[in-house]
Amino acid sequence: MATWPDHVTDILGNDRCVALAYRTPAAGVAMTPVVTLGAFDAEAATVTTTTSFGAWRKLVRLQADARAALVYHTRHLSDVDHPHLVVAQGRASFPDEPGGWMTPELEARHDEFMHPRRRGRFRDWIGHEYYDFRVPVTIAVDRVVVFDRDDRAEPSEVLGRDLPPRPAAQESPAKGTDPRVAPRKWRARFERARHHLVGYTDAEGYPMAHRVQPRVDGDALRFECPALPVGGRRAGFLSHWFERHMVGQGSDVFTGWLEVDDTGSARYAPHTVGGYAVPATDLAFELGSGLTMKFGYRGAVKRGLVRDGIWQRSGS
Repeated sequence: MATWPDHVTDILGNDRCVALAYRTPAAGVAMTPVVTLGAFDAEAATVTTTTSFGAWRKLVRLQADARAALVYHTRHLSDVDHPHLVVAQGRASFPDEPGGWMTPELEARHDEFMHPRRRGRFRDWIGHEYYDFRVPVTIAVDRVVVFDRDDRAEPSEVLGRDLPPRPAAQESPAKGTDPRVAPRKWRARFERARHHLVGYTDAEGYPMAHRVQPRVDGDALRFECPALPVGGRRAGFLSHWFERHMVGQGSDVFTGWLEVDDTGSARYAPHTVGGYAVPATDLAFELGSGLTMKFGYRGAVKRGLVRDGIWQRSGS
């Protein structure tokens, strides 16, 4: 980990939107799109994203199990064009209070990567929870896995901790593996989305993810990916799109059951789904992000996760 190759640091510093992958209680993976502001430290071996206390669910998951990954999967709107998929695996942490981490350099990156904050009585109110209760989520990296092509079974580079063997198949869920959500209802959104990822836990319990091109087949999704481990397992699926400064974005976050044969042909049966879409206008961004975090923050306070603007580690 002493030296990260130039193409890796180019990607870490320039990808406009990445996926945060974290474990679910049943040893599956959930993924959500996040912005990193290009923040990483090769010498300290850390990568960083940011979120609001209003998005408390993923913080609760990370607090319960810190194993996580940032998945750098698209150069859309980036200043570099490397084809690689980069998965930075490690353990995530975040501070209890939001203040003091936004340096002038990160402020400048914020206005480059995201919608610049605008002031005024209404905008200060609508954006309060989104901007003012935001914390960094830093992953102390144990391993960086790099794929230079999506049709290869093995990574082109592994930095840091050795790659473990492919994970064994998992036991089937008690409620069965059949689809519980019909992906055909999301066909139009799949077609609109530019970016698709499937994620699962590796043999050490870290999230791993790969880019795929899904197709709807009845009540399931199918895709080809030789890097996927053979057998059945709990897995997450992320389908998303975004525009410049994240003004205009949408995502569908699935959890479900993944079956892969020895040729890399996969069938994904969705069990849960949550999603959103925000039109590409400044007003839609400000209202959508502001109201979502405002209601989310109130939910965190109601659950005892936040008190007086401070994260409560005990959750009480």
